[in-house]
Amino acid sequence: MPTSRQLLLVSMAFLAACGGSSDGSGGGGDAGASTGGDEALTHGFVALRFEGDAATYAGTDTIVATMNYGPCLTTFYADNPQMRQYGNFGQQIFGDGSAGGEGWKSRLCGDDIDHSACEIVWITQRIDTVQQLAVTYQVSEAMNDGTLLFGPIPTSDTALCDGEALPVVTVDISETTGIRGIDAEGHDLWRATTVTPNAASTGQSDPMVVSAAPVGG
Repeated sequence: MPTSRQLLLVSMAFLAACGGSSDGSGGGGDAGASTGGDEALTHGFVALRFEGDAATYAGTDTIVATMNYGPCLTTFYADNPQMRQYGNFGQQIFGDGSAGGEGWKSRLCGDDIDHSACEIVWITQRIDTVQQLAVTYQVSEAMNDGTLLFGPIPTSDTALCDGEALPVVTVDISETTGIRGIDAEGHDLWRATTVTPNAASTGQSDPMVVSAAPVGG
């Protein structure tokens, strides 16, 4: 379990990434090109790569990706409530950047990293009966062979996992909320059938590869 000194270091690292001010007046660094991690940032992303028949993804207006926090991140958010979405630093991390900080709502579909054209509709964190992060994307192009970025996820340097553990997120494809595509009328079009690997952290270079099947198909 992180010590009080480690928890203080997490807060100090975040403030440094935001320019050293608790009011969020500073800005974070640019995200790394492919790994999802960057020494200048306290948080990163994992990439989702969509594969399969173009017909499966045809008509997709919105994609919802939901991932579960692994043990390290569950402990991290229990010990660092200030870093949660509605914690003291939440708007600076999960928001659009208007409050300063890393602004992942803007960063995930921003111009700094290669990905499919998108806009973030919502980022929703749950820390209650489940420990999950969900990102809702509006997409404007065919998603077969497309890529989306999922986050924000604390980096290894931020999460301070015990031993050799990593701050992973996992996808449970047995849940209907895992990764799914929705049409403009709000109807489910497709759901992920495999995600390889089904667990990832911000330090890895390879994407999570998503294969999907039509709902009812």
